[in-house]
Amino acid sequence: MKYNSQFPVLSAVAKILSGIGWLLAIAAVLMFGYAVVEANTPGHQWGNTNNIFILASIITFLLGLIVEAFAEIIGVLFAIEINTRKH
Repeated sequence: MKYNSQFPVLSAVAKILSGIGWLLAIAAVLMFGYAVVEANTPGHQWGNTNNIFILASIITFLLGLIVEAFAEIIGVLFAIEINTRKH
């Protein structure tokens, strides 16, 4: 996403949102991996804790995608504003 000099704070917010979205998505993948690996360790059975971790990782991943989408929406609005100003 390009930096918009007319809206520096909004540009910074979009970059922060993008970073948070990616961090949430990465954390969700790690949570999912932990739940699967931990459940397959010797002497452990699949339980409610694993189900909660799987559900939490799916929700966290979707939340990360939503936050990233909001950052992209800001970028699209910047592109529309730049193209409108040209005409």
